[in-house]
Order: sequence, then C-alpha cells, then structure tokens
Amino acid sequence: MTPCEVCGVPLDRWESCPSPACPCYGTRADSPEMDAAAERWRSRPSVAAARTLNGAAALELIELRTRLDYLEAAGELIEVEHRWS
Repeated sequence: MTPCEVCGVPLDRWESCPSPACPCYGTRADSPEMDAAAERWRSRPSVAAARTLNGAAALELIELRTRLDYLEAAGELIEVEHRWS
C-alpha cells in the first residue's frame, strides 16, 4: 500500500486516488502523473502568502486611506462652517 502524496489515502500500486477534492484525483499511485500533481500542489503559494501585500502596494494603500480621511475631515469642516454662517 502506498499513500496518496497529497491526501494520504492508502492506495494499492495500480489503484487511482478516489478523492475528488485531491489534486491527484484519478492518477495512479507511484505514477509520474501523481508525482507531478503532488509537486504542483506543494509548490503553489499558500493562502497567507496570497493575502500579503508587497511594500509598495501597502504604502499606496496607506496613502490612499490618508487622503480619504483628509477629504472626509475637510468635508465635515466645510459642512460645519456652512451651518454657522
């Protein structure tokens, strides 16, 4: 018995991976196709890495939020001045 390289389901030598959620689904144990599918699965970027921003993008986001906060405050100031005049 050989486990699937991704999901760990025990497989006989000529049995294919039965799990539809597994990237190795339908490939035979100990085959080059299963090795390639498992390698693609291991080399994909993680969810955490996909959510992180590089430094330039983070700086742009901070500058955008700062400008929006400034414009909101300026709009409230104009509204207050208009009420008092």
